[in-house]
Amino acid sequence: PLTHFSTLLCIGALLAKAEPFDENILNLQAEASEAIARWKDTFVQQCIAKTPKVRVLAVADQVWAQDAGGATLGLCATAYSLKKHGGTPEDFGVLGLKHAGPENARTKAYWKWVFEGRLGIPRPDIPSDKLMKVMHIASLLVLDYLDLGLEDDNTIVIMLDAFDTLFQGSLDQVKQTFCEMQWKSRLDDFLLQPKYGPYAPNRGPRAEAWNEKVIFSAEENCYPWPNYHDKVARDDWYYGLRSSSKLEIPITADRSIFGDDVCFELERYSRGDRRFLNAGGIAARVKDLRNFLFLNSKLIQLGEFLDQGAYQRLMVLRPDMVLLDVEAHFFLNLHRAPKAAGEPFEGNCWREDHLNLPLTIHNHTPMVIHFNGNGKGIYNKCRRAMLGEHLKLRSCSDYIDLDNLWNVSKARETIRRRVRLR
Repeated sequence: PLTHFSTLLCIGALLAKAEPFDENILNLQAEASEAIARWKDTFVQQCIAKTPKVRVLAVADQVWAQDAGGATLGLCATAYSLKKHGGTPEDFGVLGLKHAGPENARTKAYWKWVFEGRLGIPRPDIPSDKLMKVMHIASLLVLDYLDLGLEDDNTIVIMLDAFDTLFQGSLDQVKQTFCEMQWKSRLDDFLLQPKYGPYAPNRGPRAEAWNEKVIFSAEENCYPWPNYHDKVARDDWYYGLRSSSKLEIPITADRSIFGDDVCFELERYSRGDRRFLNAGGIAARVKDLRNFLFLNSKLIQLGEFLDQGAYQRLMVLRPDMVLLDVEAHFFLNLHRAPKAAGEPFEGNCWREDHLNLPLTIHNHTPMVIHFNGNGKGIYNKCRRAMLGEHLKLRSCSDYIDLDNLWNVSKARETIRRRVRLR
């Protein structure tokens, strides 16, 4: 089918300059369109058929918190918003609550495993209940869980920020949306080769074009790397303009960029206002997310300590593995970059006298709203509008605690097995 499809595309290109009303040309164009439609239908149906279930994962070190702006953020609000749209506690798994608890034999064993077993470095001299706040290593907790082999490789995982996200759609839409986005990406890679240029002959579309990709939410800003929206005045910081400009990032044996080039490099792969990777929402099959996070852990070993910065750096190295949700099918990020005009969305959840829900963009309803950055300023009002006034934020039973499934001996054996497979 692919050879036939390629032939039809070539015919279409050759005939593009011919007389537009020639009957034979119109017949060929119609045949090519039908072939593409059949390919899409077959791909999407097969993609859906191999998906056993959808699972939501989040990482949290506490159940609720209040940010500096007064927003009362909570894991329970995220869980309840999923429940409101048909989800169950079994759909929503949370990692980190016990691992980030008071220091005890279990937490010591876990963090010793993460740092010495995962990263090959000594554990920092930081208490268990402070580690996740300092290190920002949610990706390692998710990788550790996926490496236990408890989830089917073809399960689709929705990985979210635990505190500042709210569902406004059902998990029932995930399979169709995910598979249609993968098909569109596959078609784009086929039509636009060599999309990634000459820089990664072993890592570009020729090697990986037909793999499914890890879908990330997309935003206007390129945080934390310095860019034209935010020069990051804290030059003593790892991601500051001065510091990052000294960080050389090899792309291939004969090409490197520096940290202050990362945002411009990322723009080679996406267009539109929301063209930068955001770590607050991820959709991927278990096997693809596990492989991506494994590679990401190698960047953490090299010094990346913010998950979003590491993800962006890995996208620069492996653009064939990443797909940005630029049209917000899954995730709508509400942060507005200071100097960006922004792409409007329809509806509002913050004006009590004129509520208009759900929020929509491009004539569709994003499944998850992410109140990142300055979007937190409207979180309280939107949470009340979407979920009601009397929601309990400090305790709930609408999720399952996945930390209970971990033990160090099983982790070591599973990792040994997976390392052998890799």
